[in-house]
This record gives sequence, structure tokens and C-alpha cells, in this order.
Amino acid sequence: MKRNKIKPLVIIGMSGGVDSSVSAYLLKKRGFDVEGVFIETWHPEGFPCSEKEDRRDAMRVAAHLDISLYVVDAVKQYKKYVADEMMREYKAGRTPNPDVLCNKFVKFETLFQIAKKLSADFVATGHYANLTIYRKVGNRSSLVLSEPKDRKKDQTYFLWAVPQNKLDEIIFPLENLTKKEVRAIAKKAGIPVADKKDSQGICFLGPLDLKKYLKLSIKERKGKVVDENGKIIGIF
Repeated sequence: MKRNKIKPLVIIGMSGGVDSSVSAYLLKKRGFDVEGVFIETWHPEGFPCSEKEDRRDAMRVAAHLDISLYVVDAVKQYKKYVADEMMREYKAGRTPNPDVLCNKFVKFETLFQIAKKLSADFVATGHYANLTIYRKVGNRSSLVLSEPKDRKKDQTYFLWAVPQNKLDEIIFPLENLTKKEVRAIAKKAGIPVADKKDSQGICFLGPLDLKKYLKLSIKERKGKVVDENGKIIGIF
């Protein structure tokens, strides 16, 4: 597809789900030149994986919208910064948030790398998040994350580690939409994944049986259950 260089170019992460698909559709309607990126990540052996189906769905949507789709290998990055780090934190007795790590070190890092190679103006995702002007310095606005319209789907917490100085290069097309409205747009636009169920579980890994996964490297042992004052109230 020949690019119209007059239009600003935005690189959008496409997971094969309805949120990122509608986001790509809305960006194109707004007059952007849109190109999609599907990120391949590491998956533990012996666990269910929907990546092939998701990649196929992302390709179907890209074809429907008449946009390019790049498939990027981020297996090593995901294994190092998300999967291994998550396991280290659990071994240390702490509870990590792999989605935060995934957004910072894999998803947005990959999108910004592709954007730089293609001299794109923005990157975008299908997150339910908003950006609000915090202050203006000259011609440049300082932005902060804020709640989207659909507070039940609010994903700003999972984005807190994305560098603030990069926020002015990010677009969240779903900021003023509810999930119900997104589904309606997808159906009206004939987007192939309009009725696809939402993905659940850890970022990119889907519905992973976390307990089973942790047992691969961490032996079970009993531990003390304490209240907020440090008093032992049980053994688990």
C-alpha cells in the first residue's frame, strides 16, 4: 500500500482483539496514515497459547482496514523483562505486576522502535486511558495519564511506568468511549473480530494458570499469615 506522506503516520499495536482493532479504525477515520504492529512474545511450554489465532485475527483486521501489519519478534525481551522478572519477584515473596513490566519494556518499547524506523509521528494502543494537559511550556504540553470515559475498563494503572516524556507521542483512541460503544462501532464497521471475547490474564500470555506456572520453579512451603499489626493469625 502506497503511503500518503501528507498524513501524519501512527504506529498502532494490534493484538487481534476488538479494542486495538477499533482503535486502528478510528485513527484511520481521523485522517491518520495507520500501520499496525503485532508483537510476538515468549510463552511457557505446556500451557495453552492463542498467539497464532490472535496473529491471524490481527491480519484479518489489517486487511479489512487496508493497512499494513508488521509482525515483530519480542520473545527475548518478554522472557527477560516480564516472565523472568515475575518469577524472581514471586520467589522473593513479593507480588509483581507483569502488565506494568510488559507495557514499559515490551509493548511501548517495541512500538517506539518501529515508529523511529518508519519516521512515524505517533504510536497508539487500544488501552482505555486518557491523557490530560498538566502544564504548557512554550509550544510543548506536559501530559499526565487520567481516567478514561469507561472507568470500569480503566487501564491507566498498568501504564504508569511508560515514561512521561513520551506521552505526547502516544494516542489512546478509546479514551472517550465505553466498551459497549466500542463493540457497536466494530459491528457497524464490519470489523472481523467485533464479537471476539476479551482476553483475560497476564499481558500477552492470556489465561495462564499462574499457580501451575509458578510451580515450575518455586517449591510450595508453608508460611505465616499476619494482620496489619504483624500478629500471626494462621499458617498457610
